[in-house]
Amino acid sequence: MSQEKVIQILNDIATDLVMLEPGDLSGLGQMLNAAEELEKPGVGAGAEFILPQVSAFKNIIIFIIYDDFKDSEKSLETLSLAISKMQQALRSGGDGRGAEAAQVALSAGSVRAAAGPQASAAADEVEAVTIVEERAALKSEATEPDIKNDMPAVAEELFGGVDFSQDRDLYQGFIVESNEHLDTIEENILNLEQHPGDPEILNSIFHPFHTIKGVSGFMNLRQMNLIAHHLENLLDDARNHKFSLDGEATDLILDGVDFLKKMLAQLNLALLGNPLETMPVQAFLE
Repeated sequence: MSQEKVIQILNDIATDLVMLEPGDLSGLGQMLNAAEELEKPGVGAGAEFILPQVSAFKNIIIFIIYDDFKDSEKSLETLSLAISKMQQALRSGGDGRGAEAAQVALSAGSVRAAAGPQASAAADEVEAVTIVEERAALKSEATEPDIKNDMPAVAEELFGGVDFSQDRDLYQGFIVESNEHLDTIEENILNLEQHPGDPEILNSIFHPFHTIKGVSGFMNLRQMNLIAHHLENLLDDARNHKFSLDGEATDLILDGVDFLKKMLAQLNLALLGNPLETMPVQAFLE
């Protein structure tokens, strides 16, 4: 991918940042997804020198989410500064990139310093690995998990490894916002039936799945991430004209929406400490 495309992604992030409201978890998730795009092999070809800054930018977002938007105005200013530094590094062709990366890292540090112990603990964990190891971990844990090895054998493993004693409000907010996204998808599926192949409608269906995938991956909701990732790929193929999204494909999308809503209901039960039902994740993916 050319540097022009990298610049476009950064400009899109900057535009999204201007529109971001305090407490907008989905908006942060979208920016996190966009930043991860820059880390994929080949995407940032010719602009590899900004990868340390991209990593630091992602850390800033993670610290903000863990801190639940405390001192939100300062946090958003820090994100804006980080984007500006990356754009500046691209314009200069990488000259002085070490100083730029250091400034972005310091921005992440300032957010961490103002954050609570939860964010600091997250920062310690992130800093324990190199940038290369961090990218590999994010890809394996959030973006492309091993479907066969991660299927739950019993209901309680649906959210295995997630500590619901921490950040309960964050998970509750995710449930509310994700249900809103899924309602939007259902509405736009109906619109698509009236206007088959409309690219804007396809995008309006794709992006909510993309957001749910990104945020669920960050929050370690691995099974939900699998389903959202599967549906996102299906929508992406439709957007790229690999097949027409109608008939059975539309039914599959709606089935996926229902499945995700049931998973969100199970997540709410888990937050309340109630027993969970078995969710046939692998059967759905097959």
